[in-house]
Amino acid sequence: GHHYSVYEARLDRLTVELNDGELHVDVEETPADDVADRFTDIWEDI
Repeated sequence: GHHYSVYEARLDRLTVELNDGELHVDVEETPADDVADRFTDIWEDI
């Protein structure tokens, strides 16, 4: 049909460090939208 989905990355930063044999991974992401904001966005697209 004519249905489609839009996905948006929320990843701001990914840091990988290897120090003295230890691997450290740090992930920073954008907070998710409020449910009410997502509903408003969907409603406006209709």
